[in-house]
Amino acid sequence: MDRGLESSVASPWRPALIAAIGALLEIAVQVIGVGHGNPGILALVGTLFGSRAHLPAWIPQVRGPGYDGQFFLRLALDPFDIHRRAFGITFDTPYRAQRIGLPFLAWLIAGGQQHLVVWTLPLIEVLAAACIAGSVTVLAGSESRAALTGVAAALYEGYAFSYGRDLAEPVAAALMLLAILSIEHWDRPIVGTVLLLASTLTLETELMAVGALGLVGLARSLRMRRVDHRLIVATAAAISWIGWDAFVSHEVGHVTAAADLNANLGVPLLTQVKAVALHLHPSAADLAWLLQLGLLVLAVAITIPRISRSRAPSVIKVLFIAMIVLALLVGPADWDVESGFRQFDLVWISSLIVIGTTDNPPAWLPALGIAAWIGTVHLAVNTTAFLRRL
Repeated sequence: MDRGLESSVASPWRPALIAAIGALLEIAVQVIGVGHGNPGILALVGTLFGSRAHLPAWIPQVRGPGYDGQFFLRLALDPFDIHRRAFGITFDTPYRAQRIGLPFLAWLIAGGQQHLVVWTLPLIEVLAAACIAGSVTVLAGSESRAALTGVAAALYEGYAFSYGRDLAEPVAAALMLLAILSIEHWDRPIVGTVLLLASTLTLETELMAVGALGLVGLARSLRMRRVDHRLIVATAAAISWIGWDAFVSHEVGHVTAAADLNANLGVPLLTQVKAVALHLHPSAADLAWLLQLGLLVLAVAITIPRISRSRAPSVIKVLFIAMIVLALLVGPADWDVESGFRQFDLVWISSLIVIGTTDNPPAWLPALGIAAWIGTVHLAVNTTAFLRRL
């Protein structure tokens, strides 16, 4: 067990409740204020990928391409049907079929009742917010600001788009954090393996956590001259994910992992410089984007000099470094103004844990993060309302 988990930890229940209420309020504003009581609005099914003639009657539509939540909703209606077209919704790219975790959970909680998945999808988002806040509070140890750190992790700026649009980032992160707790804190490696695999089946970004755990396990195995259970867990999760990817690739007729890489890889540094240059305009959206980017850069800048003296689990430290590398590799689509940098949530979460487990962690950083989430919620709600009016 890592040193950061040896001492008593702050209670996770209060930050979990606060985060859940925050996510619930955002969803309620979207559903009541924009969707007029219909939670189907959260998925933002667009006319480009959705056919009104074949869509279930209870799912509303917006003009244009819509948003990524429509593909999670499409799978939630029947997670065993991964063909390109079903229920009036067409996948824009083959790797959508690979992200089965959130849709399957929504379908399972709904008891297979298709008309209920528009309710279970946001319900899972609320539960994910609670799990993230509670898990990060525990991982932050007994520090006095652990609860604030937990709330700030769950109310990340990018999650303002995730909670209100049926997206998978919070769910994948929650499963990953619970897996790390199971392995590092609760000594439940089998449970950790299942949770870790579930996180990768929800979003492939969580493979970075698998790699981080594997590296830590390998280092410990070499040092102790016996196979560390972390290496076994990471290997099992990785092999299982590869098997799922191979099955989906066979079913859809495309190599989904390759499609994912082709769509999301960019030129390191050049992509980021171009993205910043494109947003150096006086518009409110560009200013919001620059402020969101600034928060992430600030968190990274504070984390780097503290990482060596942090009491965070080693896997969190390695994950932080791995996510920085990934952020430099991703392409232009991941730097879009309409994302709130939700794809980089693990950078923020790992930063908060590392900072929170050092002496005298700054309270203003998590507070600033919560403020950024509130501002991004306002942006996300206004954007949804605009799309609804088109």
